[in-house]
Amino acid sequence: MFPAPLSARFGRYELLTLLACGGMAEVYLARMTGVGGFARQLVIKRILPHLTGDPEFVEMFLNEGRIAARLSHPNVCQVHELGEVDGNLFLAMEYLDGLSWGELSPLVPRDGVLELRLAAAVIGQVCEGLRYAHELRDVDGTATPVVHRDVSPQNLMITIDGVCKLVDFGVSKVLTEGSRTRTGMLKGKLPYMAPEQIRGEPIDPRADVFSMGTVLWEALVGERLFRRDSDYQIWRAITEEDIPTVTSRRPSLPAAIDAVITRALARDAGERYPTIRAFAGDLREVADRVGGPLEPRAVAELVRTLGRVALAERALKVSQALGRVPPEVAPGPRGEKPPVAVPPSATDGVQLRSGSVRLGRTRRAWGWIALGGLAMAGGGVVAAVWTSADNAPGGVVAATAGPGGDAGAAVGMAARVTEAVATFDAGLTPDAANLPAQVVALDAGEPRGDPPGAVDSVGSGSDGALRRPPRHRVQPRKPDPPAALPGQYSVDSKPYATIYIDGKSYGETPLFKLALPPGRHRVRAVTRDGAVQRFAITIEPGKLVSSGTLAW
Repeated sequence: MFPAPLSARFGRYELLTLLACGGMAEVYLARMTGVGGFARQLVIKRILPHLTGDPEFVEMFLNEGRIAARLSHPNVCQVHELGEVDGNLFLAMEYLDGLSWGELSPLVPRDGVLELRLAAAVIGQVCEGLRYAHELRDVDGTATPVVHRDVSPQNLMITIDGVCKLVDFGVSKVLTEGSRTRTGMLKGKLPYMAPEQIRGEPIDPRADVFSMGTVLWEALVGERLFRRDSDYQIWRAITEEDIPTVTSRRPSLPAAIDAVITRALARDAGERYPTIRAFAGDLREVADRVGGPLEPRAVAELVRTLGRVALAERALKVSQALGRVPPEVAPGPRGEKPPVAVPPSATDGVQLRSGSVRLGRTRRAWGWIALGGLAMAGGGVVAAVWTSADNAPGGVVAATAGPGGDAGAAVGMAARVTEAVATFDAGLTPDAANLPAQVVALDAGEPRGDPPGAVDSVGSGSDGALRRPPRHRVQPRKPDPPAALPGQYSVDSKPYATIYIDGKSYGETPLFKLALPPGRHRVRAVTRDGAVQRFAITIEPGKLVSSGTLAW
């Protein structure tokens, strides 16, 4: 399911596994070791080899390192080193265990209260990081303000501790240094750019205010504000078209939020909030009317609960790279774990509505639950469920009961799990994200139970006495063959599309040299207006496969 651990030396770092690849860099989980057992887990961001000869990309990468090295704030991702190994530029950064705002926001139930309190908490923290960058001074006190220029949901990380950090200063600009880019070049993500930025005019910190206003609008409404079919249409939407108010789409939200977002999205920078702090202050005042921004502890619980599928996948990937199985996805004494629900403290009195939480974009849901140890007096019950979104819509349940067993309980449990899996495949979870933890853990790649013969079974003889068959000896497991080298995959699309490979989202096109394990993979491309293309690719070890540019 995941690329094999690398365990390759890269200067003084050990690269453990590939975490992401796209844009202009690839990101690895890495480890730095020292004397006396010292070890630190971090991330290595390395410029892609084919871009090392492109001065524009190299300058952008160096710019990110130079700026990030000057930033030290709890709400900004810390960069430890900008270096070079054998001609390869890299950044060593802190490892953030959590979800991006783009991953978390779609999972939040929308009732006019929870989404506002959570958005105010997360965006409030981001604004603190931006305020620090906007007011940055050199060691001698000289003002050297930094404009991020790429504020977007993908660049806001919320950790499992409830701390939000701003990442990716690759296109940031120190206002005292002047422009280093060619005239007419756009930097940043187009749908989140301020009008003056998209027109190539001089910018200041108010450009980040506009971007943050866009992020807030989308977080509360649950839709993309400037989603269009082409870059030109996005340009017109940002610079000319009317922007709908939030309450026109979500009447349950406080009416006062419209004034905050309208001012943040003013096309004339002079009419916009003068500082990011002023914007954050007004947002907090509105949130105070419905209970105030969530505390970091409550944000952390929402991240851990609503995002547990993605977190379980990542935890398993990291643990495999480190050579161990994470306890949070390891099976319990009976091969199962109790479901995880949103703790009441996570919402500070705000109730999550049943069936209202979407579990991300994962489409394929596999579950294999072994319910052992349910033996009762006079017999036992064993139930197994194996469902596939592709092979068995609605789920397939098999349940058997021994003499005296509680078959109804087994069938009830199996039906509940089947319903949860089917709902998960449809994009929803019952009972406020209360998906059985077995399905979550095993969907992330957990081994599916013991091999046949490894578990004793109980039966009865003709005289009614219980008989225990002799335990079958399990043959020692043969060592796994050496892992094949991963292959690479590239794809583009016009208009842009989100690419899912084997049910997992890899983000929007273009994707370039994405590392994939050898074998056949199913690809699904979905445009912003919902058009879908499905096809299969075959990856060979060490080779690049390209689907070119998808046409619609």
